[in-house]
Amino acid sequence: MKKYLAYSILILIIGFLLLENLNLKNENEKINQLYNTTLKENIELNKNYNDLLKSYVILNESYNNILISYNNLSKEFNLLYENYSNILKSYEEIYSNYIELNNSYSNLKKNYDLIYNDYNNTKIKLEETSKNYEILLINYTNIKKEYEKLYSVFYEPLKNKTIPTLDELKKWLAEDKTNEIPYSYPDFVCGDYAFMLSLHAKLNNWDMGIVTVIGKLNGKDFEHAFNAILCKEGLYHIEPQNDEVFQADIQPGLKYYHPGFGEVYVMEYYVVILY
Repeated sequence: MKKYLAYSILILIIGFLLLENLNLKNENEKINQLYNTTLKENIELNKNYNDLLKSYVILNESYNNILISYNNLSKEFNLLYENYSNILKSYEEIYSNYIELNNSYSNLKKNYDLIYNDYNNTKIKLEETSKNYEILLINYTNIKKEYEKLYSVFYEPLKNKTIPTLDELKKWLAEDKTNEIPYSYPDFVCGDYAFMLSLHAKLNNWDMGIVTVIGKLNGKDFEHAFNAILCKEGLYHIEPQNDEVFQADIQPGLKYYHPGFGEVYVMEYYVVILY
């Protein structure tokens, strides 16, 4: 019995050992598998580490380059910031000047508008004055020509004397306005008519004389001044108050017919201005 029990215990111990051996074998295989897996992972990790190391070296180099660039940029930034500060001060000064200039501009603009309005008004007045000046200049030129003619009539002897025909004389008398002046005693009488017609004739380069007759008309005293001119057809007399042209033998002691008056007996005959 004891022997049987010992065998049983031995068998149990052997079984237990076999079981434990099997378990150990299984565990060993698991450990081997885990080791192999860990070894592979370690190899992979080592490879990744080497890759990461290379990347680190590259990144570190890039970092150093970036750091250098940063330092350079930092210096540039500091310079730019300093310039910016200076520019900002200049801007503030310029802006302040701008405000002052803008105010000055506003005042100048107001003054300019006032001056421009005055300029336009002055320009309009100048244009009107210029037109009036041109008109006055034309009138002055015409008046100057007339003045020179009148000056020559009053103060210079007749030059380039011409002798008209009877037709030329009559046409000229029709245009001349001396006869249209109203008779006004004693301001403008026969002698004034004769003298004015004589001057007008001188403007035409004609030598027209003035004559006077003292005599009788219808038994009454008669004194009268009129004109005489030598035409190409002969000597003619002119009554300046009605432009009548006539021929007559006027001598003391004789009668002649005077247009506008009638038969005149001549007592005295005078040539006041030669013809």
